[in-house]
Amino acid sequence: MKTTETRASRRRLRSSYFTSVISIMLLLLMLGLLGFVILNTKKISDYVRQNIGFSIMFSETARESDILRLQKYIDAQPYTKSTRFIPPEEALKELEKELGEDFMSFLGYNPLQPIIEVKIHPDWALADSLEKIVRYMGTQPGVEQTYYEQSLLEKVNQNVKKISIFMLSFTGLLFLISLALINNTIRLAVYSKRFLIRTMQLVGATDSFIRRPFVLRSMLHGLYAGLAASALLTIIIYYGTRDFKDIYELFDLRIMAFLYPVLIGIGVGMNAISSFFSVNRYLRMNKDELYF
Repeated sequence: MKTTETRASRRRLRSSYFTSVISIMLLLLMLGLLGFVILNTKKISDYVRQNIGFSIMFSETARESDILRLQKYIDAQPYTKSTRFIPPEEALKELEKELGEDFMSFLGYNPLQPIIEVKIHPDWALADSLEKIVRYMGTQPGVEQTYYEQSLLEKVNQNVKKISIFMLSFTGLLFLISLALINNTIRLAVYSKRFLIRTMQLVGATDSFIRRPFVLRSMLHGLYAGLAASALLTIIIYYGTRDFKDIYELFDLRIMAFLYPVLIGIGVGMNAISSFFSVNRYLRMNKDELYF
């Protein structure tokens, strides 16, 4: 009879430990996914901003040599990512292909003018910086008009800031929730051992001697949970992005080398701290309180 009860008790204990590791692993996985996105926030914002630029439209009388000279000047500037000179003939072909109509057949002439399209580096995608650049380009010989999508630029910058603040706030909240859940999980595991703690006290064991195996076991569970969460995080990111080349190339996978130790450290550290205080709670209880 005692053997059967002992086996049942061991099974319940193993089940409790397994549940604890799984719970902590899922929480670390959520933190890892969110942390991965946050650590890649700059690359994501750069990806959104990299298509921002401006266009320079030249008058019909502008010489091609002046246009190419200005393009060469723009290429040499630190804010320039790329430039493209579009002659009127090429612009007409692109417009006809896009709209599916032949304008030359009923207009009799090409109404389009030479254009230079400029893409700028993401660090320069700010309203003040771009405004100064565009204003200067408007003073160059042969330039008839310069323009850029100011409203789009402002919306992109505002949304990047809002998303960054939201992600950081949500991560902080999730971290606090994770801390509370991990603490409760470990307290339940220690609760099942409260009578063993009391028995060890009665035979003269010191607090540190009683506490040590609980903390070490809890740290080991945190290590298992951290390793499992890191492995699942790798699988999710790989299979979730491999079919989307642009997204896959967007993420800096070297960040994982930083994220893995952090996840494992959080799992081990939070478990150790929670176990330490949970055991201390039962070390200070009197006999009657153990039954509640």
